[in-house]
Formats: sequence, C-alpha cells, structure tokens
Amino acid sequence: MGVMVSGSQTGVRPRSRDADRRLGAFYTPLDVARVLASWAIRSPSDVVLDPSFGGCAFFEAAIAVLRDRGCDDPARHIYGADIDPERRNYLQPFCSSGAIQEQFLTADFLSTDPAAFGGARFDVVLGNPPYVRHHWVPKKFELQRLVGDGLAISARANYWVYFVVHACRFLRKGGRMALVLPGSLLTADYAAPVRRLLRSHFSEVLLVLLRDRLFEGVQETSVVLLAAGFGTCGDDVRLCTADHVAALAYACRSWRGIGRPVGPGCGSWGGAALDSKALDLYSRIRSDSGLTALRNVAKVKIGTVTGCNSFFVLSADRARELDLPGQVLRPIVSRASYVRGLTFRAVDFSALIGNGAAAYLFVADAEEKIPARIKRYIETAEAEGISTRYKCVRREPWWQLDEPEIPDAFLHYMAGTAPHLVLNKAHCSCTNAIHQVLFASSCSESYRASAALFSTTSLFQLAAEVVGRSYGGGVLKVEPSSALDLPVPRDGSFRVEERTMSEVDLLLRQGRPKDATLAADRAALVGWLGLSEADVLRLREARQFLAEMRIPGRPAEARHVRFRESGRLA
Repeated sequence: MGVMVSGSQTGVRPRSRDADRRLGAFYTPLDVARVLASWAIRSPSDVVLDPSFGGCAFFEAAIAVLRDRGCDDPARHIYGADIDPERRNYLQPFCSSGAIQEQFLTADFLSTDPAAFGGARFDVVLGNPPYVRHHWVPKKFELQRLVGDGLAISARANYWVYFVVHACRFLRKGGRMALVLPGSLLTADYAAPVRRLLRSHFSEVLLVLLRDRLFEGVQETSVVLLAAGFGTCGDDVRLCTADHVAALAYACRSWRGIGRPVGPGCGSWGGAALDSKALDLYSRIRSDSGLTALRNVAKVKIGTVTGCNSFFVLSADRARELDLPGQVLRPIVSRASYVRGLTFRAVDFSALIGNGAAAYLFVADAEEKIPARIKRYIETAEAEGISTRYKCVRREPWWQLDEPEIPDAFLHYMAGTAPHLVLNKAHCSCTNAIHQVLFASSCSESYRASAALFSTTSLFQLAAEVVGRSYGGGVLKVEPSSALDLPVPRDGSFRVEERTMSEVDLLLRQGRPKDATLAADRAALVGWLGLSEADVLRLREARQFLAEMRIPGRPAEARHVRFRESGRLA
C-alpha cells in the first residue's frame, strides 16, 4: 500500500486508524516506492502488479520509472487489487492518463488468480502487502489452499505471508519482486515457508533491513525484499542493513555487490544482519577449542505434552480436594517463570506448592484397578469434552500419560529475554513450556554447573538469537534441534567458583539478568576464554542488536551497511 503525496488524494474521506489497522493499511512513503520501482522496472515493456495498491504510491512511482525507461503509455502497464472500495478514488489520475478500470480490481488479492487480469503474468510485483495479525485474518478465505510447493503455513501467520506466496503465481519466469515487508520475515517461525520459497524460486535475493521506522504507529522494523529471476533456484540470498532511504537507494543500485550471504543452513536469517566484525568475532570464538556445541554433551527434548494442563497439572489444594492418592502425582514444573536462577532446588519446589501453583502431574496406570475417586475425576473430564482434545484423543486411554522423564536441567525456549540453563536439583519433570536437557552420563556435576553459568554469558545469548526465531510479540523461540547448536564448555577445564555461581543465581532470581550476564562474562569470557573487554562488549552489542530486531518498538542500531557522503557503503 502507498500514500499519495500529490493532489490525487483530494476529496478522499480519511478513515480511522483502527480501521486501517484491521485492513493492514500502512502506507509507504513515495520516495521509498520510487526506489523500489527503479530497481524492479528494467524495460519500457515491463508490466507491473501491486497486489494491494492502497493509496497508489507504487502506481505513481511505477509510471514515473516506466516513462523514464521510454514507455509511451505507462498507465496501461500498471495493474492491481485492493479490498477497500474507497481506494478506487485514488485511481482517477491514472485513468485520465490512459489506464482502464479493468486494470484495477476491488477484491482481496488472495481471492483472485491471474485469470482475473486476463490470464496475464507480470514482469514485476511491486508493493507493500497488508500486515494483518492472525487473529484479524478473515476466515472466509481458505488460505491454506493458496499454498503450494509443499509449503505449510502456520495458522498464526500474518496476512502478508500469504500475499508473498500468492504473488509468485502472478510472475512471469524471470520476473522480479520488490516488496516492503515486516522484519519478522527474517526471524519469525511462521515466516520460515516464505524464506524457503525465496531461496528455491529466485536466482538472487537481497534483503535490506531498514533502521528507520517507515510507518507511524508500527513498532516492527521493515525489510525491503528484492528478488530477481523467478523460476530459477540460485540459492543466492544476501542481507544488509540501511540507515535511511538514501542508503536503501544505494543498496538497490549496487545490489549485486553488497550484502552478507545467508547460508541454506540458517533457519532464522537475522544473524546475517550483524556487522562483519561482530560476525567474524562470533565465528572465531565459536571455533575456539575450549568450546563445543550442546549436542555433543547433552540431549534436548520438549517437556511432557498433556493436551490439557488444567486436567493433568494440579495444585496441592486441588489434589486434596479431589482426594487423589500420592501415587498418581508427580512433581512437575509447569511454567518457565518458575525456574529463574541457575538451579531449581527442593526449597524452590516447596515454595511453588506453598504459593498454590499447579505443580503435580496426574499420572494414573490403566493396567491397575482404578479407584473410584480417580474414576470420578476422569468421568467428569470426559463429560466436559477433555477426552476429545487433539492430544488426548491420540492416547489410549486418553488420560494415561507416560511416566515423565526427569531432566538434568531445564532450558527456557520461549522468552522475551535470553534463555539459559537451570540445573534441576529438585528432581522434577516439566511440561512442554520448558525444554528438558539430559547431560551425558560422563558429564560431572561440576561440568554441569559450568555449563549452566556459561549459558548466561553474552556469547550463549547471542547464539540463541542467531539460531532462534521470533514467534510474535518479540518472543524468542529456540527449538530443541536449534538448542543443540548452542555453545558450552568442551570439558571440565572451565571451573566455576561457588561464589560466582551464587552471585549469578541470586541476580537472576532478583530479576537482574543484565547484571548476571556481566558477572558471567567476567568469569567465563574474560577470565577463562581470555577475551578482551572490547570483544565482550561487541558480543553484547551484537546480541542486543538482534534482540531489538524482534522486540516491537525498540529500533535496532543497524551498523552493517551505512550510506556516507562519499556514496560508499561501509
């Protein structure tokens, strides 16, 4: 969508901001639209599609560029769709210049196909798809039917994800796509299918992360997508950042010669946004002989999946009320917020019980005779329909859980801040709100303590940002397979003083994670690995940069690509 800066807006009734938000209407500045059009339109014969034309800034930019390329009738080369009937009021200048009404559809783009435009395929898809959160996405369209090529899109996906996928069906072979997208393209779990699509369907892709916020009232950063050579898998994906529109323009002009490659093994693409010095430092430290990947010393698994925690996970008071016997109850940690320090001890579990937390898992054995009080509890749940829930109905009987595994440590995996290891001294299991970490039997208690402390360092936190994904609202999600790549000490050469363990544990419990990281960095990164203070600071800043990319409303300090008066990108 775009915002017109010419007189063509005259007489158009303004709409409420809330109405615009529900339609995903955030209008692109004309100077940005012109930069994208200049990159995408290469020939006077190019035909351009804007799948959500809004205020028509991309149309205005496309006509100007087509005219510059030598096109005699540029208005006949622009096509588009928009769901809002009022947006047709913006089209009058283009129709006066030769366009016809049939070039512009009043429809949701996702309900159209190329036949709606006479079966034409386009040289260029240009625009700014609507940003509509999943709970506002209209249900009348069966969105998953739009998805081909084996792509499965999460029900939590933003509307723009479907627009990008669907827009590919309108491109000619060799066509180009230039879109303004949210920064979640780089890191969001639900955007992973789009990342795979771009890599496999275009010969070259450049992503330009913009430091400046483009849209008023929008917290998320913006990414400009430049994709060329549709229909060819070039596996050439690069990423750079730009401070402002002038830097974006230079990036578009020089797009083949800039950007940091994003390898095919990268689940999230956010790590490629780091400046070269930070990325080189990170890579060098990761190869240090004193470090290894968590996969070499431990397994990481999801916790117990119950299918209905309100039935299976009970407080002590609720268990007493139901008169459930102790033999069907197992101590369990049901929330990540319950494990905050470096260790979770028996006294911490007792505190949960005393505070009324749900901390007992109901585990009954179908092979044994079921006491009447347990049978009543099961029958009550069945009457409420709990037995028909997705995870429950897959078990036989639905209420019988496997005996829970007791992990050596817990690992937060969905958090607004950084995940870290918490040693399980209370011998509790956990729900799938937390990952389970099971160390190899050869790992001593002292080694496990050193690994836990190391997990609070800036290096570990940066690695979590690199391998993790943004899951909406700025939450960092680290899957078990990704967690296996996190760095830990290789062996017992890093020994943690009890004083340091106690200090970091206390700081974490007090809600002072930054201070805990400072203490851990002094002990592990400076004292053990021998890094300089400057290197540690660079790691902290790199981690902060990636965190701010995913946390709404907190602009990242983009350092990778900077436009200077000399016209060079640094």
